[in-house]
Amino acid sequence: VNAQVTIITMSTLTVIRTLTPPNRKSEIQACAFTGDGKFLVTLGGKPDHQIVYWRWEHEKALAFKDIKLPVTRVHVNPRKNHEISVSGPKYLRLWGYSATDQSLAEVDALVPLKDEREHNFTDHCWVLGNFLCAVTSKGDVYLFED
Repeated sequence: VNAQVTIITMSTLTVIRTLTPPNRKSEIQACAFTGDGKFLVTLGGKPDHQIVYWRWEHEKALAFKDIKLPVTRVHVNPRKNHEISVSGPKYLRLWGYSATDQSLAEVDALVPLKDEREHNFTDHCWVLGNFLCAVTSKGDVYLFED
């Protein structure tokens, strides 16, 4: 696998940028733009499940970190470009990007670790600008206020 993200203009199908993640061996599982469209976050697949924070117009990976868990979804808080949400089986966390030292850091769990490990978080999204909504495979819905 030689993973890439290609950004195109839909009206003309013209390639604008091609991004190659630091770990080229895993497929891209998910991606999300920041609310202002300046940054892109990608989530790689196994074995590392790497999260990468891009300044996509410059084809530059600003920060990356291996999660090492089978996460499947990534979103960016529409009001805070530096706040990233990631979910998957037995995992629901916020991540923060620091422009000062160009790093990504995992924030404390949103739910108690025991509860987090008992749920398969199938998806999540930001709603009404400041609420994070997550759903499990059993139909449980979690709503967190930013």
